[in-house]
Amino acid sequence: GDAKPWRRRCRNAWQFLEDPQSSNAAWVYGHLGMLLVLACLLLATLGVLLPELELSPVPVLALEALSALELVVRFGVCPNRHIFWLDPYNLVDLLAISASAGPRLVSMWSSGTHNMFSPFLILLRCLRRF
Repeated sequence: GDAKPWRRRCRNAWQFLEDPQSSNAAWVYGHLGMLLVLACLLLATLGVLLPELELSPVPVLALEALSALELVVRFGVCPNRHIFWLDPYNLVDLLAISASAGPRLVSMWSSGTHNMFSPFLILLRCLRRF
């Protein structure tokens, strides 16, 4: 009874996240996500090249929080969770999120340093969109 509607919702959510062509909303989500990633990449690059700007870490941390949330949702609605981690994009997402967010948060809280942006790790997030 209750399992079929839940499976249908999971399948729809999976298609929404996996295939930008599955609906107009998925297309908009995919393109807005890419613009957000590119904006954060620009900020991260500026933070590395011009540390005297002392840019706020909030945009990149927001991207990392959204990326982590998306990864958790993707795992939750994935049709086959055993195969989920065999997809290189999911591994890249996990690596980019964990390797970027963890050290940045520790650094910010311990020393107040905000210029720990890593453009390379943010660029890895773009791989899924292309």
